[in-house]
Amino acid sequence: MSRPYPRLAEVAGIVAYLTFPIINILAIVASVYLLKNLGFTTSQSVYGALSLLFCTTFLHYSQTHQENSLDFLLTICGYLFHLLWLTTNSYRFLWLGMLSLGFNLLVRLTSAINIISVNIFIATSLYLQTRIQNYDQWYSLNIGDLQPSLQKSIIKYSIIAAITYGFFLGVDRFYHWLRFDNLTGTYTGIWTEQVKAIFPELPKSFPFSTPFKDGFIGFLFSPNRSIFLFNPLILVTLYLSIKHWQELSYKLRTFLLSLVFLLFATITTYSTWFLWGGAGSWGNRYTTTASQLIGCLAIPLAMKFIFENHATNLKNTIFKKLEKVTLIEVFVTSTIIQSSS
Repeated sequence: MSRPYPRLAEVAGIVAYLTFPIINILAIVASVYLLKNLGFTTSQSVYGALSLLFCTTFLHYSQTHQENSLDFLLTICGYLFHLLWLTTNSYRFLWLGMLSLGFNLLVRLTSAINIISVNIFIATSLYLQTRIQNYDQWYSLNIGDLQPSLQKSIIKYSIIAAITYGFFLGVDRFYHWLRFDNLTGTYTGIWTEQVKAIFPELPKSFPFSTPFKDGFIGFLFSPNRSIFLFNPLILVTLYLSIKHWQELSYKLRTFLLSLVFLLFATITTYSTWFLWGGAGSWGNRYTTTASQLIGCLAIPLAMKFIFENHATNLKNTIFKKLEKVTLIEVFVTSTIIQSSS
């Protein structure tokens, strides 16, 4: 009698080999276009994408058949298409951005945090862009033209968001009703009941049974899960962003702020989860998207402000050289860390 399991394993292997390389390639390409639309040059954007691949945990998760690479791709596409909508005012890009983020809800329901972070980015960018246009319109005596236009954009944005996210949320609820006969809960609740039935000694708060402080601090400083140890480029991005904050464009500022929100909102959400570290994952797999996005900004910022910006006096020249040496060491260390995974 033939066994179906080897055949099933073969099919699963073929699907994996066909899908994951495409997801990873699209993610790298999308990162190049996102960096370019944030104001970096082509060379800076390309080096930023290469650093994403070789200097962040993206390298490990591109070889691991989990949802992390797909989550990264859908999130970065959400950012990219929303940014293109902001730049071109083409609602086709807005639809594509919301479809990406909406589909991500089916991958992981907590990716609603990603939607919020993109909305923070687009709302603050739209506000600042409108203020800049207000100054221009003030001098051209057309200040009254902007308010109706802004209101119209907000109304259209809200309608498209309600339709898109409502559809994907409906699909998610329909799936849970069809498979688990539960319209309002998730499979996690069913799994929790089954586990507690087998292990009644588990705490009532299980699976959210880790003390919040332990999980939160663990995300940041634990030796086997720290986001700074597994993605050291985060430190470079934070250093250069704070130092050159006044020189950053408003789009890059709002992008950074939304990523910081995404990172800490994700940490807060999973800090009490009983496996807050992601079990046997490389680093912490719950914060990969935010950490990788922040990390891929490090080399473009370093090229812009350190390696392509020449000092004018001796003191600045010495400091620039020290910065360059330190940054190169961090980049090399990051590459070694990721290659060891």
